[in-house]
Amino acid sequence: MKLYLRAAAAYQVDWATLAAVGQIESRQGRSVFPGVSSGTNVAGAAGPAQFLSATWDRYGVDGDADGQINPYDPADAIPSMAAYLRASGAPENWPKALFAYNHSQSYVDTVLAMSRRFTDQADLPSADTGH
Repeated sequence: MKLYLRAAAAYQVDWATLAAVGQIESRQGRSVFPGVSSGTNVAGAAGPAQFLSATWDRYGVDGDADGQINPYDPADAIPSMAAYLRASGAPENWPKALFAYNHSQSYVDTVLAMSRRFTDQADLPSADTGH
């Protein structure tokens, strides 16, 4: 969550939409499918944000300032996702930005719906506060 909040603030985009992309792409990096923690998937995408190499080469950032830009490191992948989505039209036009990320209207609709759920859940009182 801290990585999403930090990337959202740095790139002036919505944390919930970034988190929705992360959930769909790799279950927040927990997916065991090829390409998430090493190698690539059948489309050639790598890391928890599932970047193609050409897109990573252009938008990959060193989010943790360790001197390496690693698509498998969430500290780099999440701000890179934010950078790419920002360059693709977010936050002014989330549908356009998300379609650039994945050329599927179903993907766009799913991300936006999940983002709304994340935002709604974040507004709920925490169970440990007694409210």
